[in-house]
Amino acid sequence: MFDIQYNGIDIKEWVDKFLILLIALVVGWLLSRWLARLVDKALDRSQVPDATIFSNLTKAAVWIVAILCVLQPVFNISPNALITTLGAASIAISLGLQDTISNLIGGLALMVNKIVKPGDYITVNGITGRVQDVTWRSTTVQDRVGNTEVIPNSVLNKSAITLLTKVLAHETSLDLVLKPDVNTDAVCKELIQTVDTSLGSHKGPAETVVRLTGISGTGINATVYFHVKEGITFANATDLVVRSLQNADYIV
Repeated sequence: MFDIQYNGIDIKEWVDKFLILLIALVVGWLLSRWLARLVDKALDRSQVPDATIFSNLTKAAVWIVAILCVLQPVFNISPNALITTLGAASIAISLGLQDTISNLIGGLALMVNKIVKPGDYITVNGITGRVQDVTWRSTTVQDRVGNTEVIPNSVLNKSAITLLTKVLAHETSLDLVLKPDVNTDAVCKELIQTVDTSLGSHKGPAETVVRLTGISGTGINATVYFHVKEGITFANATDLVVRSLQNADYIV
């Protein structure tokens, strides 16, 4: 083999290092994508919910190994020395990245324990919506009108989470007081018809329900439960219902 030098620089050595680095990058990229797909397929067949956090961890592990493999031949750095140095600096790093580490551990706990998973409807810290994804740092929740809320995993892991069915996630209610001398059966049927008509195309697939909750000094307490399609706020839907009932002669 011939040595090629220019101004004292061994061109062949640098070309060899570049090729090693290029091969490591290509192999790392291909291997990370293949293993991430393999993990996704394995999660699909298992009882562990799928989320990008697992794919990201797999990719990170592959790239760490790829970097360690090229340290010695390309950069003349001993992997053992680097690992020792990182171990000594891990305390300082962990102190500086407390929030990130807490979010990562919180995300893993949420997914492995199956507390939440993509597609679930939840209420947490006053936010109600459908879980879109669980990533390294946060959980993404989309509310009923399309707004996206990003909740740090550390916060989510420490907060009280209410899991909702799809029906309950789209249900709201309106409290009313009926006159004491009304025919409750007839009034309930009329209430349901009026609510459904007022909602129109905004009404969800579930049935509207009226529940009588008690008797007060002014009349009969009742609650109307109705469902609203995604994209419509509960406030707008409730406003439509209230407007339709403002002239009802059976309401106090």
